[in-house]
Amino acid sequence: MRHLKYPGRSLWVRALNLMVRLAPVHSKYYLNSILLRKSLTGLSAVPASSEYQFVWAGPEDVRFIMAHSEALQDHVYDKRVTNGDRCFCVKQGSEIVSYNWIRFTSCCALCGFDRGLTFFPLQSDQAFTYDFYTYSKYRGKHIGRLLKMHLLHALNEIGINEVYTLVRPDNEISMKIQLRLGYEPVQMIFGYQILKCKKVLYGSARDNQRMNQWTQRFMAERGFG
Repeated sequence: MRHLKYPGRSLWVRALNLMVRLAPVHSKYYLNSILLRKSLTGLSAVPASSEYQFVWAGPEDVRFIMAHSEALQDHVYDKRVTNGDRCFCVKQGSEIVSYNWIRFTSCCALCGFDRGLTFFPLQSDQAFTYDFYTYSKYRGKHIGRLLKMHLLHALNEIGINEVYTLVRPDNEISMKIQLRLGYEPVQMIFGYQILKCKKVLYGSARDNQRMNQWTQRFMAERGFG
């Protein structure tokens, strides 16, 4: 199946993108993602599993993630915990298979990183999920979709009624999972960092129209009902 290229952006976004490209290599960052939203009312039941456990990560689980060969730097996870973020994970025995981090204060990109970009604050019944990851040896077994299904129920049980997430258009696996679970595109998000200057911009009406058209084509080409 051919890759579905994301459509062209408006002139002002392309101009800012050019500025990022011209900036010094180690002092820039550019984010082009779709903000997706999911209501947690009327969730479908999820099947139980005898092979995996779906749980909130405890301190030992976070240490497992930090010590793993596919981990990020330790300070990234330290910042997440300090901020009050939580991690939901899939386990097989004592080993973590897949995980997803959740923030309850605001939406963000690169949560925990020094160059992290935060945008609109969340209400008490809202949450933002990020760093959706399955370890390489467990991929291809549809574990990520099971994690997401159980996570939505776990969030609903603690009073969350609405969930947001960011997905890059070129992350096809994550995009398919979110859309099949009923997430809907809300807004294009453009984030920039040049040296110490950071800015998050919301897509214009034209950008969001293109986003919706692209999402519809994405779903049609991948056989969504």
